[in-house]
Amino acid sequence: MARLDAGAQAHDVQQRLKETEQALEKTLEEMARLGRKLEEQRAQRNALRLQLQEALQKPAQAAPASDKEESKPVEKVAGQSPAAGAAASGRPLELTHEQRLAQLKHSELLQKSKLFDAEWYLATYPDVKSDKKYSQAPHEHYLMYGGFEGRNPCSTFQSAFYLAQYPDVAAGKVNPLVHYLLHGEKEGRRAAPKGSDPTPGV
Repeated sequence: MARLDAGAQAHDVQQRLKETEQALEKTLEEMARLGRKLEEQRAQRNALRLQLQEALQKPAQAAPASDKEESKPVEKVAGQSPAAGAAASGRPLELTHEQRLAQLKHSELLQKSKLFDAEWYLATYPDVKSDKKYSQAPHEHYLMYGGFEGRNPCSTFQSAFYLAQYPDVAAGKVNPLVHYLLHGEKEGRRAAPKGSDPTPGV
């Protein structure tokens, strides 16, 4: 009789364990979905902030410029993304040979880094995945736009945090992950807030 009771109890515990594991799995899936949604909303918010900033600066940029000013090359900050420099100047992107080499170097740097997860990036940002050009080269999107929009290259690096935490990087308009890989990691800078998980469950 005691053996039957023990067997029934074990079966009951096993059943409850199975139900708990199923509930936990559903919760983790929901957290992952909410994490991706949070990243999308953050990216949208940051993109709108950039648009607002550009709109507020347009009156000053609309002032007539002399021929000398129009022909002036885009000022380059050391380590700065060429795209960021062009965006800051309000002029079309015209890369010098030096800038093209820097862009190529940074592109290769992201591709080789474990901190840029192409599959994760495309899964997290559906608009990039649906883009014919950048779906084939998501690291290029992050390099040119994503990093400055606050999008993350993986689940453990927070672009918006890095730019907010280190104003010198933001002021230099350097792609946050590029700066971290070239300088920040050696300098002991943090990739994300202590104890944080940018995308829970992912």
